[in-house]
Amino acid sequence: MALIMQTSVRPVPKRFRPDIQGLRMLAVVAVILDHLLAWPSGGFVGVDVFFVLSGFLITGLLYREHQKTGRISFAGFYRRRARRILPISALVLAVTVATSFAIFLPARAKTITVDALWSLLFAGNWHFAAVGTNYFASDGTTSPLQHYWSLAVEEQFYLVWPWILVIVFAIAARRSWSRQKGVRAVVVVMVVLSVASLVWAILQSVTDPGFAYFSTLARAWELGVGALLAIGVPILGRIPDRLRPILAWVGLAGIVLSVFVTSGGSGFPAPGALLPVLSTALVVAAGTGGEQRYLAPLTNRVSNYVGDISYSLYLWHFPVIILLGAILKPGVLYYVICLVGMAVLSMLSYHLVEDPIRNSTWLDRRARQERRQHPELRRRRELPEILWNVRAGDAVIFGTAIIAGLVFVTYSAISAPPPPPAVAAIAPNAIPSSASVTKADTVTGASGGPQTTAEKQLSAKISTALTATSFPAFDPPIDSLGTTKWVHAAATSGCADISADNATRCETGPANATKQAVVLGDSFAIAWMPGLRTALADAGYRVHTLTSGQCPAADVVVDKEGGAPFPECTAHRAWALQQIAAIKPDLVVLADSAGTIDRLATKTDLTGGSQAIANGLQKTIQAIKPHAKRIAVLSDPPAGVALQECVTRVSTPSDCVREISPTWSAIQADDQDVIKATGATYVDTHLWFCDDQGRCPSFIGNTPVRADAGHMTVQYSESLEPLLAAALKL
Repeated sequence: MALIMQTSVRPVPKRFRPDIQGLRMLAVVAVILDHLLAWPSGGFVGVDVFFVLSGFLITGLLYREHQKTGRISFAGFYRRRARRILPISALVLAVTVATSFAIFLPARAKTITVDALWSLLFAGNWHFAAVGTNYFASDGTTSPLQHYWSLAVEEQFYLVWPWILVIVFAIAARRSWSRQKGVRAVVVVMVVLSVASLVWAILQSVTDPGFAYFSTLARAWELGVGALLAIGVPILGRIPDRLRPILAWVGLAGIVLSVFVTSGGSGFPAPGALLPVLSTALVVAAGTGGEQRYLAPLTNRVSNYVGDISYSLYLWHFPVIILLGAILKPGVLYYVICLVGMAVLSMLSYHLVEDPIRNSTWLDRRARQERRQHPELRRRRELPEILWNVRAGDAVIFGTAIIAGLVFVTYSAISAPPPPPAVAAIAPNAIPSSASVTKADTVTGASGGPQTTAEKQLSAKISTALTATSFPAFDPPIDSLGTTKWVHAAATSGCADISADNATRCETGPANATKQAVVLGDSFAIAWMPGLRTALADAGYRVHTLTSGQCPAADVVVDKEGGAPFPECTAHRAWALQQIAAIKPDLVVLADSAGTIDRLATKTDLTGGSQAIANGLQKTIQAIKPHAKRIAVLSDPPAGVALQECVTRVSTPSDCVREISPTWSAIQADDQDVIKATGATYVDTHLWFCDDQGRCPSFIGNTPVRADAGHMTVQYSESLEPLLAAALKL
């Protein structure tokens, strides 16, 4: 397990680096603020700081060992890594899984268990990438273990990097290269691999930024930068002392700046991570081989202590945020409890688990034997000794915290009625069917005229859902919901994303119909299709679907979800307009998501983005008008709460209510003005999902309204068929 390299070398001394501990503090605080408050916008770059530090420290350990002994012991290296990483990591995984089963419904708890198994094997990054997790834009459930992806990246680096060093050193010894030449060879290999990783990261950040975020290959360059610093210690030691504070402060300023100016999407992790990575490198370089002075924000005792517990703090913070978020509503109390909870858990686990085991003889048989032969060697204790010699005060505190947590979770699980109950809170037939629709009009409805009976009935059911005190027996069940499952269901027929290959096959309605209708838009238009197909077919229309996921009907340039360029959307829209010109439909229905504003290729504020979408919609309508008799635009459903997120063993229906956002209102107002100016029909559908005060339940009757936070379930879309027929004057 140890490859011996016979060389004559001078060891490089190792010393404590308070500035590095301070960088750890800064990194973990940035990540916590990002996850807890979604502020600052680039808090997630704290992970990139960690990557540079890991590359520097691990490579430094390996390099110093080789300089001192002429070899690198794989057994010793992986033993130290296991003591440092595994115990607290496994503890957090076990507690998170156990708490998930106490809080969440079985389906979600089982999913978290799968996440834990992948995380335990340090393959969480590939797992989350494979299941389609988008770090920057998730409208489904969020795993409390998603942050384990970064540990997987580091461990995969640790698995490969020592072998690369050994191979290079072995080649150097075999060819009798001088020490300087051997070091140069190592540097060349590091530079080549880091540059290759950076180039790959830049390419993948454009083509598939969601996957690139989790990819070890796209992140290796960040650890490589730290590794190069470790090899360059002798050179960095020549930095003049008067220059060190300047470099350190420039680097610190760069990190802080990156935290506030970096945003997710295209260009991350490369080149977006260049600023925090190179800034971290500056701080590390400034303190290497010389005294780090005048850097109090990083070198003070508080920063150093937070840096000491940063690993425990990183592991605990996200489960605390997600699990408490299932129990408490966002607010000051929630934020305070989260911060206190993650701090207490981190301090206890650091002092009682992480640090003692890291300095123990666990997995080190030789150290145990020496310890037994020489009892005076008290520095490293055996694991049983650690467990049996915990101070009484620590044990009481730790035990009290664990017992209090278990009592709280158990009480909550027992006292809250487990959904779904045997009897639904609202009758299964709460949603009006087409058979019950009449045209009695008294109040303004979606069609612009008096409200229909169906709209009145639905309004009453929405009010009932908003006052419900228990959850119904959902149909479809919550386990069948979620963005991924909805997309899979929508794509099963092959008639979600329409192109020249499937356009004819995906037509519906009477084959000999004398009236033609076209539906154009993104995935929200796809979500309207179950209700639209029935309403249009019953009215004698042949329905031509021209939808494409993430591609709005509005003539705007957008990126894909996650930030990759989406030129295919522009091409699809042009093709769809050609089809409309050829079909010459009696009716064209347009439908888009308000979320398009977040994917505009040209980033802007709410006002600019809303106006850009309205102008794009106007261009599309003007292009269609010469070829269609009527054009109607459906407003998209206001965003809600994903049921699989808000329904837990301790929640109530009120936890699944969301108010209409200012963003949605602003976009609809601009769209409505433009649509009316073009002569098209604007169909305001928000009262099909919310009450007149803007409160939107996540279920109506026993039917889930949304498959995630936005897309309608098939069942709810079908239930809206009579309202669509009336609003479109079919």
